[in-house]
Amino acid sequence: MKKGTLSKKEAIYTRQSIDKKDSVSIETQEAECRKIVRGEFAVYTDRGYSGKNTSRPSLQRLLKDIQLGRVSRVVVYRLDRISRNITDFYNLYETMKIYGCEFVSVSESFDTNGVMGRAMMGIIAVFAQMERETIQQRIRDNYYFRITDGRWAGGPAPIGYDNAKTIDRQATLRANDDLDVVKRAFDLYINENGISLSQVSRILTDEGYQINGKNLWAGTLSRIFRNPVYAVADEALYTYYRGKQLNFLNQKKDWTGETSASIVGKTQGKRRAKEQEYSIYLTNIRGIIDSKSFLLVQERLSRNQSFRRANPSSTRMEELAGLVKCAECGYAVRRHSRYPTLTCTGRSRLHSCGASFRGVRLSQIQEQVAEYCQAFLDDRCHKAAQDEEKRTLMQDRANMIEREITRLVNTSASNELFAAAAVHQIENRQQELHNLNLVLSLETTDEVVQEMFDPDEIREHQLLYRDLSSENKKRLCRKLIRQILLFEDGTVQIIPREDVI
Repeated sequence: MKKGTLSKKEAIYTRQSIDKKDSVSIETQEAECRKIVRGEFAVYTDRGYSGKNTSRPSLQRLLKDIQLGRVSRVVVYRLDRISRNITDFYNLYETMKIYGCEFVSVSESFDTNGVMGRAMMGIIAVFAQMERETIQQRIRDNYYFRITDGRWAGGPAPIGYDNAKTIDRQATLRANDDLDVVKRAFDLYINENGISLSQVSRILTDEGYQINGKNLWAGTLSRIFRNPVYAVADEALYTYYRGKQLNFLNQKKDWTGETSASIVGKTQGKRRAKEQEYSIYLTNIRGIIDSKSFLLVQERLSRNQSFRRANPSSTRMEELAGLVKCAECGYAVRRHSRYPTLTCTGRSRLHSCGASFRGVRLSQIQEQVAEYCQAFLDDRCHKAAQDEEKRTLMQDRANMIEREITRLVNTSASNELFAAAAVHQIENRQQELHNLNLVLSLETTDEVVQEMFDPDEIREHQLLYRDLSSENKKRLCRKLIRQILLFEDGTVQIIPREDVI
């Protein structure tokens, strides 16, 4: 015991909701509890309060005293005096355990300081685990069953649509003005031979098309072009996705072309799912792009991706290729093919800019970018370390519950009466356990770096920008930086991407 702290006392807790002939009075409860207390004690009484929840003044005062380290053991006449809800009781017991407080029920010989008492606590955890898994599976099965009738599966609406309801209150999508942008983008990519996503982006920008005040970049266009929610879901589209081995939630005969399709299940915990783990279903939204055109887009996207892999971009500007712009005119800055000098294309090709970068070397820009990227990595690694510490604490508690489950199963197999009672009352507790496992399953590593680096390196703060490969430097710069404005004196202004600010 630390110096200056109060000595612990035992606590007697009594409760009676109403006075009636067959109920045990507050006085009787206290008298029975007094028989087993072992020293100084305090009495906490809630008269006229139900045991269906923990909103009771004396119980809350008892919990506060437990948390302050003032209570060594809680004694009740019967378990249901402290709670009639298994979930609430288990939460109360968890608090007691954290602060080193024992629990005893006089009439039921329930003492957490003994083997059987701890086994009884384990049984609650066992059925909590069983019910949690049952609820999760039921929700998952219901989710997939529900969307087979065509309703929208939910989540953020794709570009060009808003979430809405049908007349019979089923989830659907309602077209908005942005759908014109989507149609125009598909039209350009389908009908202009050899056009790239970047060229489509520039044309749309020049034509004044925007989404929420922002231009459509190549990455956004790629996501739009790959989304089957815009396509007519007919037999041709069915055959295409069947070849990708997706899990179909509707029969082939249902792919009549009257609606579009959508893919669900794109992530599995921390990792991105394989295509074979995706599920595809028919929506209640009509497609705006015929399947032939949509499949042509998929073929071009695949071909262009293969071409980029086989023909990497020029390495003259190394990892900064395409990012460095002249601060005066905004045109790209290039490195001379023969000399280590830099030049503004607005000056050298268009003769419209007077900026000169004589004496400025690429290495000067790279050094400034390296400092910027390292500061980002240090910040994200620090956050990852903090997240990992929190996850470790949660995992320790989950492991503790698992150990109790094992003891529980071994000691209570023959106690069917108690097991039935526990299962009947345990549903609320399952939600808490579900939330714990949900938090543990969420990805905590920053999305910008999780695809590029070993999670152990991130957690252990071992990411050094200068040690990265040229390819990883290039990828990181493109994820973090929208453009780098170069001034004539060699200083730069780094403009970050809006999604990582």
